[in-house]
Amino acid sequence: MLLQSWRATLIPMLVVPVALVAAWHIGVRVTGTRLIPLPQDVGVMLYDFTFGGIYDDAFSKTIHIHFWKSVQRVYGGFFAAAVIGIPLGLLIGRIAAIRNLLDPTLQMLRPIPVTAWLPLSMIFFGLGPNAAIFLVFLGAFYPIVLNTTFGVRSVDNKLFEAASMLGCTGGSLFRQVVLPAAMPSIFNGLRLGHGFSWILIVVGEMTGVPEGLGAVIMDGRTLSRTDLVIAGMIVIGVAGFVTDRLIVLLNNRLLRKILAIAPPGAKVGIIELDEFPWSIAEPMIAALGAASVVDATALFASIRQPADDAGSYPGSSGGTPRRSCKADRSRPPRPGDCDPWLP
Repeated sequence: MLLQSWRATLIPMLVVPVALVAAWHIGVRVTGTRLIPLPQDVGVMLYDFTFGGIYDDAFSKTIHIHFWKSVQRVYGGFFAAAVIGIPLGLLIGRIAAIRNLLDPTLQMLRPIPVTAWLPLSMIFFGLGPNAAIFLVFLGAFYPIVLNTTFGVRSVDNKLFEAASMLGCTGGSLFRQVVLPAAMPSIFNGLRLGHGFSWILIVVGEMTGVPEGLGAVIMDGRTLSRTDLVIAGMIVIGVAGFVTDRLIVLLNNRLLRKILAIAPPGAKVGIIELDEFPWSIAEPMIAALGAASVVDATALFASIRQPADDAGSYPGSSGGTPRRSCKADRSRPPRPGDCDPWLP
């Protein structure tokens, strides 16, 4: 069963790469060009780049050195962009005064190509890895901050109204409403910024660094070794793909936690969810639960009105249900479900 699942996932993923390699091979054979190597020649270069023993030159068995140096620069810039961009995007999206102050400047700087910053980065940081990290930071920063701002601006005002009804204000509002609601957009920005980080590592490593995948590609260009250039491109592509999948996995896990709903019968404070009068909380469920922003545990734990000794709840007229109700207890209650406390 697991093998079949892997086959169903991997086979569609490999169709396009295999077709591209076949087209590449046919194109080189038909044209007879010697400027572009055959796929098997690039495969030999990748093997020597990884294990050595074929060309025994300066690039043999050095992939781990160049890869690690590039990873440090890529994620140094990417994490700096995330640490600055996400809080800034939350502030710009939520506070109009900050948005009016910063957004015009960001929109003016955003269209400037990162390559245009290359001479200035070398002046600011000198030759070396710091200039490369700065360029990666610039490339990742704008997608992160703009997508975070969009996510906050897209939050339904009903969420804020419902949260204020529950006494959620200030920092709690950001943690419990704004951040979870904007999380999908934030992760979209992180994925875009992460992709730009790997794209710009080649530009960043044009700043005079001797090691790194971008430096290998530039050396291959200088030496007219197209096989080395394509080998470096393949390593960057595979590394970017694998790390992007890790971001998607983290995104899915976090969103599953945000979407988590306490099961029926779970104890929330001193109230059992099976016994809660759902009609009282229906507007809040519609605003909060349906939008998957606050889970049921946090929602109903904040309602501090337990049943009295007679078993009645606010909004009900007695201690016993007025009608029989066969609600579906195999799932969490939803707005519009049968409510035994209604007349």
